[in-house]
Amino acid sequence: MQIIEEKNIVDAINNELQVRLDTMLKETCQAQGNKTVAGWKRFRCSCYYKSTDMKNWNDSREDCQSIGADLVIINSKEEQEFVMKMNEHGASWIGLQSEKIKVWPEKWQWKWVDGSLPEYRAWQVGVDVIPVDRSTAYMDVQGWMRAKNGSKQWICEKQI
Repeated sequence: MQIIEEKNIVDAINNELQVRLDTMLKETCQAQGNKTVAGWKRFRCSCYYKSTDMKNWNDSREDCQSIGADLVIINSKEEQEFVMKMNEHGASWIGLQSEKIKVWPEKWQWKWVDGSLPEYRAWQVGVDVIPVDRSTAYMDVQGWMRAKNGSKQWICEKQI
């Protein structure tokens, strides 16, 4: 009988600690320096924010950086599925852009905003995925697309 009572006490303490941790992580996602930005969602060790405004890729990235984040980097199918749920309506910029790696003949490659090469990819079927000068990527409900300009919403990511 005493073992059951002790287990119940440990379970109650564990539940209380989990609530405190969840509250602390939520506050970490929302506090960005001197700014408080509502609407952040947590997945694993990152917080994500989906804009409601529309801007070009560069201005979208600057907006993310102004709140202590950057455009989202998608590294797995699970992360892709999480971000897709945030992006149910419309198209949003992600942190993938082309970078010139050879001058002649001109050659480009895709790179994430942190400088890493994409290991996971979720391009829409039939999309020309060969990067060219000033290519950037966005996602909609069917996957990733390539673009050179335009205004879209965007998704920021901040690691915690």
